[in-house]
Amino acid sequence: MVRPLRIEYEGAWYHVMNRGLERKNIFLNNKHKKLFLDLLSEISERFQIDIHGYCLMNNHYHLLLKTRLSNLNLAMKHLNGVYTLRLNRDVKRDGPLFRGRYKSVLIDQENYLLNVSRYIHKNPSEAKIISDDQRFLWSSYQYYNLNKNKKPKWLITNEVLNYFDGDSKEYVRFVENGIDDKTREFYSSEKIKSILGNKSFIQEKSDKFFKGLANKEISNRDQITSAKYPSLNELLFKVTHKYKIDSDLILKNDARNCIFERSLLIHLFMLNPRYSLVEKGKFLGISGDGISKGNKRFLNRLKLNKEMSKDVELIRREVYG
Repeated sequence: MVRPLRIEYEGAWYHVMNRGLERKNIFLNNKHKKLFLDLLSEISERFQIDIHGYCLMNNHYHLLLKTRLSNLNLAMKHLNGVYTLRLNRDVKRDGPLFRGRYKSVLIDQENYLLNVSRYIHKNPSEAKIISDDQRFLWSSYQYYNLNKNKKPKWLITNEVLNYFDGDSKEYVRFVENGIDDKTREFYSSEKIKSILGNKSFIQEKSDKFFKGLANKEISNRDQITSAKYPSLNELLFKVTHKYKIDSDLILKNDARNCIFERSLLIHLFMLNPRYSLVEKGKFLGISGDGISKGNKRFLNRLKLNKEMSKDVELIRREVYG
């Protein structure tokens, strides 16, 4: 079965959601919800994903995201995959947890961002779980006003609040007015569309990403993105040329004389959605899991070295724009 096209570009806003297989619970207890939030923190740093909202229900979740790179698919594969592995390990189960790939809706920021934010934050009361959505523990809504001083570092609230001149109480009043008819109609559809916006926004994105592709079957491998990602060889050349080292040296698994350069290459690989973890690992002579662990160690090093972190950020921009 052919997978649907994903629209990915830098600075895109998305409403992302997924549901449990056969509508079964994906969060079996509060520990699992905390695990999921920890993974949101992880993807925000690892994949340069800005998280502006979330709501964790028992059998599904909602996320309001903005991508700094055109890499939503890569980030969501990590989030859903790692969460499934860790939950399965915890409860000693096996097999898929979600009903399939995540659903993403590209949002027209200027016209629909606030409506989507409200829709996400009204989920608990709409499901009659709680009457005061601000007091629902597993939603970002609490951090927009009631518990704003306890907001986690990875959660961004100011971009939405800027529409209300930073007045959190005004945002609460907006949310408590209830979901508008157009938004409710959009999400009530049997098959939710992939773009939520006005006519000009939908036309612009359709022309840019789907022109000439209507009604054609496009494989997941050939999904359209706004920019061409470099090949693994191109990334290798970028690093070796910049630091004037031999490519054979950096490709050695015991490359003690170029630990930073090899770690940087691994990090750049992780940001590239053109290839699977297995393909990236094979290129470097290590496992896919080795790629993930190597990137995690590198990110921890960057936290402790601000100068190195700045240098890596500049290189990321050179490579990915």
